[in-house]
Amino acid sequence: MLRRVIRGGERADRVVAELRRLRPSWDDETWARVREAILDVIRHRLLLEAAGGSAEPRHVLATWHVMRELRVPVPLGRIDEPLVRARLTELGGDFRIRESVPEWLDAVAEAELGREPWRALMAALNQPARLYVRVNTLKTRLPELSARLRASGAEAIEVDGFPDALALTMARSVYATAEHAAGLLEVQDAASQAVSYRLGVTGGMRVIDGCAGAGGKTLHLAALMGNRGRLLALDTDAEKLETLRRRARRAGAGIVEARLVDTTKVVKRRHGSADRLLLDVPCSGLGVLRRNPEARWRLTPESLDRLRSLQREILTRYAPLVKPGGKMAYVTCSILTSEGEAQVRWFLEGQGEEWALEREERFGPPRQDTDCFYIALLIRRG
Repeated sequence: MLRRVIRGGERADRVVAELRRLRPSWDDETWARVREAILDVIRHRLLLEAAGGSAEPRHVLATWHVMRELRVPVPLGRIDEPLVRARLTELGGDFRIRESVPEWLDAVAEAELGREPWRALMAALNQPARLYVRVNTLKTRLPELSARLRASGAEAIEVDGFPDALALTMARSVYATAEHAAGLLEVQDAASQAVSYRLGVTGGMRVIDGCAGAGGKTLHLAALMGNRGRLLALDTDAEKLETLRRRARRAGAGIVEARLVDTTKVVKRRHGSADRLLLDVPCSGLGVLRRNPEARWRLTPESLDRLRSLQREILTRYAPLVKPGGKMAYVTCSILTSEGEAQVRWFLEGQGEEWALEREERFGPPRQDTDCFYIALLIRRG
């Protein structure tokens, strides 16, 4: 499994999910330890390869056991533990190797963010992610959900500044809980929840989620609208939209209409119709490295350039959906200014007086223990 991520470039979450299906006898506690170990190996891949002197997954895993001061299992083979420890100490002084960052990405991020901010942020992104859930206010309220989760043995902590969020610590999978099955909660990072709040939706509005995907933010918008109005979820991926429909039924989000963007007419026919537009555009995903640590290895300079071009294309093509006086949120889960602030400046420079920036902000370490999100709220003047 580890080989498929390290050598094959597959997504870690998909490989991990497959592993769980293959090991149904594992209890939740065992499963949580295995999952975190796999992610930890991927986070420190470059350091482990350099300290162990090999990129062979079996050897990398043995080196990880030494790094975490664990007994090396016999099936992984023999390893010179004193030498590996010495190398880990020596290499710990090299930022790029210690934090396992591709050389080209280190140069880009340092140029955009500054040397020290980038290094501090990358160190934070190599820590395990906190688990957040969002209470579905269409079905319950945060105090009631919190009490139910605590009664089942979970630690549920309210999060300052995020009124629908709970930070969870629990032995079993949240997806296996009765609360999830009943649609009382959704797994969603606290910073991701902030996106829907910033859009300022109310009941009765016509709202469009232009890059809806599987619908995490769509469902939050429906709850904030009190299930009143019209909420159109657009995406180019039919499979993700089907997942969204299932989630909407479970959540009781009856105002959601999922529509596949299979021709340009789907967007053009709705020009000037939206009070609010959410554009959570495809991006590098560097802001969610704690959850998807392998993304740094899938990304290349060429793919980053393609993403920037796609972001500009989406901004230009979807912005006309907003009616005069309406608002649009441009969102990325990237740490790079070239995917955030610079894209918004580029858009505004080409719009004359038609659009204006109302606010922009970033979420994530060191201010919040969340994923990294950039949010820009723009208003259409005329």
